[in-house]
Amino acid sequence: DLVVAFETVTVAADGPDTFYDLRAETGLTEERWVTAMEVLPGNSEVAHHVIVWQEDADGNRLDSWLGAWAAGTDPLTFPDGMGRRMPVGGALIGDMHYHPSGIQATDQTRIGLHFSKGPVKKEIVNLWIANTGFEIPAGNPRYKARASATFDQDSYIFSLLPHMHYRGKQFEYVARYPDGRRETLLDVDRYDFNWQTNYILEEPHFVPA
Repeated sequence: DLVVAFETVTVAADGPDTFYDLRAETGLTEERWVTAMEVLPGNSEVAHHVIVWQEDADGNRLDSWLGAWAAGTDPLTFPDGMGRRMPVGGALIGDMHYHPSGIQATDQTRIGLHFSKGPVKKEIVNLWIANTGFEIPAGNPRYKARASATFDQDSYIFSLLPHMHYRGKQFEYVARYPDGRRETLLDVDRYDFNWQTNYILEEPHFVPA
């Protein structure tokens, strides 16, 4: 229903990885609900990953990202009656990560969006569970960094997206329920920064407040 293209970026043949926040207007004159989204890098040899955020008409960045792409990630398709809200007069922000391939290259990433044709009953949001302040002690081959978040209302989990950088080896999600029960939701025992997966559950997983 809508294709948004970011500006073209030139990536040097070598040197450090580069990061950009690219902005593109949506041109929407009425609020829409996104039911599916695909990120199409122009050059996957240099595009490492893309995180797509939204800004409202006043330039405020919305807390919930619209979607993301990395090698190994499928297009996002939301369940019937659910989606992400796109405001009037807003813009998309492409949080871009590029890495040199040995040859100077260019990339123009495009975002393809499908809009709901009927009513949307539930808005899909992100729950950020992050730890960005730890330090790995020298010589420790399996240091554990932990992060947690509490659900303040009954919720359903639709997907899990583990993300670390080059030092990451293993990633585990564990749910701790009010009755004391613990459940492993996902255990990625060989995490690979170069091949990241959004694990979409076959059935939404209920978690109580």
